Amino acid sequence: MALWVDTDFGFDDLWAILVLASQNCQPDGISLVAGNTDLDRVCKNALAAARLFDLAAPIYRGAAMPLGGEVIRATAILGDTGMRAAGPHLPDIGTMPAIPDALDGLTAWLTDQQGEEKICIALGPLTNLALLAAHAPDVYQNLTKIIWMGGSAGPGNHSAFAEFNAMADPQALARLVDLPVPLQIVDLTLCRQVTISAEDIAPLCSEASNQPAEIFASLLTGYLDIARTRGRSAMAIYDPLAVASHLIANRFCFERCHINVETEQGQTYGQTHFLPDQQGRHFLAKAVEAGEVRKFCLDAVAKELWNV
Repeated sequence: MALWVDTDFGFDDLWAILVLASQNCQPDGISLVAGNTDLDRVCKNALAAARLFDLAAPIYRGAAMPLGGEVIRATAILGDTGMRAAGPHLPDIGTMPAIPDALDGLTAWLTDQQGEEKICIALGPLTNLALLAAHAPDVYQNLTKIIWMGGSAGPGNHSAFAEFNAMADPQALARLVDLPVPLQIVDLTLCRQVTISAEDIAPLCSEASNQPAEIFASLLTGYLDIARTRGRSAMAIYDPLAVASHLIANRFCFERCHINVETEQGQTYGQTHFLPDQQGRHFLAKAVEAGEVRKFCLDAVAKELWNV
């Protein structure tokens, strides 16, 4: 089985990639897409994290803009870096080097290793994959499935109706839902069932004894602060759950569905509708063993960075 990660590289994206690393699951590539912040900043985050956390996967530069509609970013919440921190941040990489093109990287990956399952874990807007499907549909169909953290079966988080990754490029999602490659979706509604509190992260934050652990703890605290500044004591775990749904799939329950997404500008822009359909090609996570999955996500970084 071959893995690829497509990401807008915020903090929870980094966390998700470290969960993979803890299980010796090395992605064949990491493609970057604008989302939480602009593409240059996403690239700097990814390159800095690769150096600090010794991520070996090659990195590819993808789409800077959505397929259509307005450009939406989360910098009002996350800051210009797209990663909120309570202390030290990712180190500055200096002059940004040239980064190979994401479509070239995805195309090469999907035309190699014929007969092997190829799974893309998508942790941001789906722009890169929609562009691949448009420019090389036969190559795109070599994907076995896409595991996506995105959409919401209930209320949104970037608007009353829409989850951020869907709202940042609903046209991309609309393009993919009608194609043969199945989407396995961990949506906002499910993510809100698995949360972290100050008590959950205290062991990690109090025992950081090296630079990667110290910076991860700072970013993890900044992540929790998003909830605390809004009067909540717990923060939902997002992107690591998409990885967990692959690594410990028995802790999740999925339902076949059909997907519609609102692509017209207006109040419901980016809203997703998951319609139960026994013949549907896509899958929506409907239930999760929250305590077990929370522990798995936290234990993974403890193993990877704290060696416990």
